[in-house]
Amino acid sequence: MDGRNIVQIGIRGFMNSRPYHEYVIGKGVTVFTSRDVRRQGVDAILDQAISIAGEKTDVLYVSFDVDVIDQAYAPGCPAIGTGGMDPWDAMDALHRLGQRAEVQGIDFVCIDPTVDVRNVTSRLAVQFMLTFLAGVAKR
Repeated sequence: MDGRNIVQIGIRGFMNSRPYHEYVIGKGVTVFTSRDVRRQGVDAILDQAISIAGEKTDVLYVSFDVDVIDQAYAPGCPAIGTGGMDPWDAMDALHRLGQRAEVQGIDFVCIDPTVDVRNVTSRLAVQFMLTFLAGVAKR
């Protein structure tokens, strides 16, 4: 897969940031940080992401890492941290993606029920899945 068709949304934090940044930029990957989402809005970011990822492709695949969500809303993730995305932005994006016929696959990763607090993260992940499927139902 060509890195120019890969878009990451909601990246945050300073862990391994220099090597990570150099690697993905070197591969042509587009990165929108959680700060970009807050400043530009999830709709504007998603419009750009779909345009970039969908250029000269027939289908889109979405991999949703739940640890993109701020730790206040998703404590049961392996890489929690502050400054993450808001769940409503994620649900709005997932609903829109579900409505798009070119989105042919999705996965949800980075949930660790063994460290979750009162199943908050697991329940949020289910809400994300159902929100995506509600979008699919509107196709």
